[in-house]
Amino acid sequence: PFEGTSTKVEVIIDNLLNELEGIKTIIFSRFEKMITLLGSELEKNQIKYVRITGKENSAKERLDAMNRFQDGKSGVDVILITTAGSESINLQAAEHIIFIDSPWSMGDYIQLIGRAIRIGSKHKAVIATHLIAKKKSGKNTIDHHVLKILRQKKKLIDKVAGESLEGGLEFQKEMQISDLFNAIKNEINPNSNLITKKIHSTTTKKSKLKETA
Repeated sequence: PFEGTSTKVEVIIDNLLNELEGIKTIIFSRFEKMITLLGSELEKNQIKYVRITGKENSAKERLDAMNRFQDGKSGVDVILITTAGSESINLQAAEHIIFIDSPWSMGDYIQLIGRAIRIGSKHKAVIATHLIAKKKSGKNTIDHHVLKILRQKKKLIDKVAGESLEGGLEFQKEMQISDLFNAIKNEINPNSNLITKKIHSTTTKKSKLKETA
């Protein structure tokens, strides 16, 4: 059985208390157990959140969670979701999405990103961050494998859909959150819906999302 703390959770908490403080953020995991684990840590750090997973199967419960997240005055800047919670919800208040792990399907991935890309969004861009685990030996993990599959599927979709779709999902490496937000403010057309994805590979802890051991 797993013992000890999750470095991914530590990274998320660190960033929610620093760069992402006050920024509406969606956090996704395929696993409800991971959502529950993260929720416990958020509570310990007095970070308000709501969640929509397969366990929140009441329409009223889901609507209430969505409305609290969407409300700029609620004090709730974090929503935790699984694939089961990604359908039929609008989360256009979100400016950032963190993937604790990646969905297997490119369709699911695009649908998850689409929760934040909705009419009424006031943001110049939505940043999607993937946390990629790495073994202490330096070897890759399942995170690398899933990400590779998503990249391959994206290339196929780009070819099928044509040039009009290319660039809609940009894959970038080793950029810090502050760098991305500065780039968005300085370079992106306010009317565009560019989605930028970061993969972390730094190892310093303070205020940096990183590749985790």
